[in-house]
Amino acid sequence: MSNQILSEISRIDQSNMLDLILNFTEQVQRAVEIGKEAEVDEPKGPIHQVLITGMGGSAIGGNILQRLFTASCTYPCLVVRDYWLPGWANRNTLVVVSSYSGNTEETLTAYEKAISMGCPCVVCTSGGELLVRARKEGHPYIQIPGGQPPRTALGYLLVPLLVKFVDWGWIKSSLVDWDELYSLLLSIAEENNPRQTQNSPAWKIAENLKDRLPVIYSSVALEPVAMRWKGQLSENSKVLAYHNLFPEMNHNEIVGWQRVAQMGLHQKLAVLLLKDREDHPRVIKRMDVVRELIHQTTTPVFELETRGEAMLTRLFSLIYLADFVSFDLAILNGEDPTPIKNIDYLKSILAKYEF
Repeated sequence: MSNQILSEISRIDQSNMLDLILNFTEQVQRAVEIGKEAEVDEPKGPIHQVLITGMGGSAIGGNILQRLFTASCTYPCLVVRDYWLPGWANRNTLVVVSSYSGNTEETLTAYEKAISMGCPCVVCTSGGELLVRARKEGHPYIQIPGGQPPRTALGYLLVPLLVKFVDWGWIKSSLVDWDELYSLLLSIAEENNPRQTQNSPAWKIAENLKDRLPVIYSSVALEPVAMRWKGQLSENSKVLAYHNLFPEMNHNEIVGWQRVAQMGLHQKLAVLLLKDREDHPRVIKRMDVVRELIHQTTTPVFELETRGEAMLTRLFSLIYLADFVSFDLAILNGEDPTPIKNIDYLKSILAKYEF
């Protein structure tokens, strides 16, 4: 690693985002303990479905849980990123309310809807108004450590809930191997620490994404991973990013690639193709065909495959890589990865209007 890059990291990363990323394994380990210690019992009444309400970094853990629920074939699970809940929610619907700060207005509103609809609720937050309301309502809650950007707290926002769902038998334990996950996360951190090497997989990807708009494609099974890549690139790297899913993109978006070269977009786009060994065989074939069509436009394509055995490990093998890629791209862009000026501006304007 050149002294120049080390100097750039020190100069640009004013809020020490890199340290938060590098310490993620420890966060997951602590989150497992929080989940084991949390006094949250399985709902006594019959549950027919699970709703998880949250926004941004507080909701992506819900999408991972949704994927694990689907693979477990137990309860239907839906993630709601809105002020509203579906009209069918009722006393048989467990609502998981997730807000890292505890002050997310959409989530607080959805929580009030859940209460009015008679839904049993479980809250996950570091504090704020949400914790105050949970205590007032007598709803079980998991209080997690605060003080960092929500997008860096995925372990805290996901893992304690996951521990409970596995204990209750709602999510299959075979989908989760904590020791395997810890080992792989440590390996990814060692391979991609930009303070140690400039030839890491993450740094090379970031270099190829410089001055390009990332387009992220995956199967439906890896949708939470694709969403995480989009979110991290937008918030950390300060670039627009876009994602879509196979096979749906084959029924419309694939046609749009016909004019990419004519419009000169091949010089401004880069495609990340996320793949998992359990992707449907026909989806794999579709990916191969689409990759060739994109290659014909001379747009760069990078294929990234999951690693590990258990489903949770495979999902995080690419989720954690996204943290390093987005950080490295932020450094290459000369952008401090922590501040989110546009979100702060939006909140300041909304605060002027009565809610």
